[in-house]
Amino acid sequence: GESTLDAMLEEVLKASIELLGADKGVVQLYERREHVLRLIKQIGFKEEFSIRFDRVPVGTFTCGTAFERKQRVIIENVTDDREFASLAPQFHEFGVLGAQSTPLFRPNGSVFGVLSTYWSRPYVPSANDFQLLDLYAHQAERILLSKRNEERLLEVAETLGRRVTRKQVLLMERDARLEKLMSELLLTEERERK
Repeated sequence: GESTLDAMLEEVLKASIELLGADKGVVQLYERREHVLRLIKQIGFKEEFSIRFDRVPVGTFTCGTAFERKQRVIIENVTDDREFASLAPQFHEFGVLGAQSTPLFRPNGSVFGVLSTYWSRPYVPSANDFQLLDLYAHQAERILLSKRNEERLLEVAETLGRRVTRKQVLLMERDARLEKLMSELLLTEERERK
């Protein structure tokens, strides 16, 4: 069920953090209507982080950039990173110097989320780490897609349930009208006989 998938996702995030020797991590899903990444799981950050970064616009931070580019984005040290140096104050506030964000893909190749990990010290990635991280990312993709499918099935079941109930009500109303007509017809026939 839902709690099993949630627990599995947490394990994948923990394993990703451990694998890369990171201190923190997040998983975000894309919300099409708002064009944002919504935080669905985080490990290592304070509650304030979750509130402030619950929704991140696509194209911002490492996660939104990885989503937009459809490729991993790495910050070895935010203080001397050409592209992301402007994030240094936010990184510093949450005790972060290095980061990586890996996009999560649907089978059709579209991006639907991001898995990010963060370091409190400069981060030096290794190719081997990323090969293993990609395995964890694929695991997260499967879990999240299963979770989405499960949610959709529940929605469909609820909709069908409402439709069935509505049809039952309509049928009961029709039956009541038919009964009324039949009794009126019988009364009319009886009056004619008399």
